[in-house]
Amino acid sequence: METISSNERKAPIHEILMLAAQQMDLGGVAPEIAIASVIKEASEPNAEVVQVGNTMFLGHYGKEGNKKKVYLRAFNVDVARNFLHNGMKYLAHLQDKGVTHVSTQFSGEEYLTVFKLFGRFTEGTDTDVSIARTASGKYQAYIKVGNDPLQRKVA
Repeated sequence: METISSNERKAPIHEILMLAAQQMDLGGVAPEIAIASVIKEASEPNAEVVQVGNTMFLGHYGKEGNKKKVYLRAFNVDVARNFLHNGMKYLAHLQDKGVTHVSTQFSGEEYLTVFKLFGRFTEGTDTDVSIARTASGKYQAYIKVGNDPLQRKVA
């Protein structure tokens, strides 16, 4: 997996998407098609794109009574240590916006490790990280975002 440490160089979003698409299991879909799909998805009314380091976070905010809930997708080409830091900064961003629940689905042991570390980083706060395995073998992560400031955890 090709990574670019954001401590050395901050990649533009288009490069993050391109590299991430080349490294993901796209199920036979051409990377160009996948990138176009993500760009279209990012332009939806309830979508928000945030870049932290060399990670692009694509959050989909719920509608009506679920506006404080976000379904998350992450496209990462940063090194593991920075990805963890980027994720915690993004969670602090969501907390600042009043988000109370975050969910995401992923494959791969590297993401599982990162979510377990999120759980450790949030220990001693009222934020709770839960991970479950789906019937298809993927992982589902749920984060109940509390009120204790997460920003201090990543400073």
